[in-house]
Order: sequence, then structure tokens, then C-alpha cells
Amino acid sequence: MMVGGGELLEPLSARVRALGLADRARLYGWALPAEIPEYMAACDVFCLPSRREGCPNVVLEALASGRPVVATRVGGVPELVCEGPGGNGLLVPAGDPQALGHALVRALDTAWDPEALRGSVGALSWDVVGDRYCALLEEVLRERRGAG
Repeated sequence: MMVGGGELLEPLSARVRALGLADRARLYGWALPAEIPEYMAACDVFCLPSRREGCPNVVLEALASGRPVVATRVGGVPELVCEGPGGNGLLVPAGDPQALGHALVRALDTAWDPEALRGSVGALSWDVVGDRYCALLEEVLRERRGAG
């Protein structure tokens, strides 16, 4: 299953049809934010094979949905995906389809704990991050008042 769009969606759809995989591969195109939980619930592993990224919210959404992540080691992704015991996914070099395939098989063969995956992003929830920002702003205000 692939969710998302862009200029490569139609060529990819044509390739899937040409390979006779249309009955096994589903390409859904763009999804509304309200639809994302349904797609996440339908997958066993979330895969983000990007060549470039910032800090992708979709990785947080996958982990918050209790899904392990297989992603490329680009941008802010390594700050979100932790490998090893107690980790929440696997990282591979960008542009290495063999490594990506091996990681997907390994992820599918691993018994992940959905609650632990959800917990791995708890420190990045809106409430926690918002509280940290408020505390930081209050500290800056106290320091400025003390210096004035």
C-alpha cells in the first residue's frame, strides 16, 4: 500500500500494472489528514524511502499508531527512529533499494510492541513540547526581568 501523491504516482501506477502487480499493490494517492489513522492501522510496517527529508511528521504519526518505521537515514529521520533493542524502527542509506528490502523483511519478522512504539514519541507530543516551550519562555522572561 502506498499513500501519497506527486509527479511519480502515475508512472509508478503504470509500472505496477506492467509488472502484473495491480492485485497486490495499492496506490491510493493523496489522503486527507482524517484518513491517515485508517491507513496506518492497515499496515504492518511504515516505510519512508526518502532521498531528502526535514523532520517528517508522518514518522511520528506512524509511531503514534504503534507501527514500526523503516526509513532512510536522511534529514531529521535519525532523530526520530531509534535502532537496536527497544528501538522503534530501522534505518538504511538513501538510494539503496537492497538495504531497504532487507530492512523491510527484518521489520516484518520482528515482534514489535505497539505500546512501546507509541511511547517512543511521547516526549514529542503537543502537550509535552508545548509545556517545554512555555517553561523556556518563562525562563527567558525571568532572566530579562532580572537583568533589567
